[in-house]
Amino acid sequence: MICKNENMYRAFLGLVIILNYSFSDAQQLVLRGDYPDPSVIKIGTTYWASATTSNWMPAYPILKSKDLVNWKTVSHVFMKLPAWADYYFWAPELSYDNGKVYVYYAAHKKGGNLCVGVASAKKPEGPYTDHGPLICQEVGSIDAFPMRDENGKLFLVWKEDANSVGKPTPIWAQQLNEERTRLVGEKKELF
Repeated sequence: MICKNENMYRAFLGLVIILNYSFSDAQQLVLRGDYPDPSVIKIGTTYWASATTSNWMPAYPILKSKDLVNWKTVSHVFMKLPAWADYYFWAPELSYDNGKVYVYYAAHKKGGNLCVGVASAKKPEGPYTDHGPLICQEVGSIDAFPMRDENGKLFLVWKEDANSVGKPTPIWAQQLNEERTRLVGEKKELF
């Protein structure tokens, strides 16, 4: 007969074996530091990434890798504040289309709230030209990304930051002009 403590010991030993096996296959750290809200794209044979910098300048590091393991910071999207924004540089979304690199990002508008802006460059390492905010809702607009529908129309999808004020948080879509500098038509709530 097995005593109660022996059962607990066997259960504990089983858990240790499972955890040891699980962690032996876990992804190892590939980049030291704080890189929240990462975005990664592949252009040719090279991976490019960026991440939130919040209130730190320069904003949005541009990192480069050939293997998704060894990364090097090669530049930043903004070396100084864009004229319209003052802080909270969050969640950059990298996009590559028609030979240009675009960065959709959230930043706090001077005297306002969080807005989604866009910057572009001819090559991933820049230099980037800021095109200013695309959408600024009363409670804030964040986490944008571009997409094309089944007919090839370009849209911007983003989150209204209503959860920051305890309200429901809609996800919106609105057509984006091909230059990616302004929204056109009516916004539609997706869910």
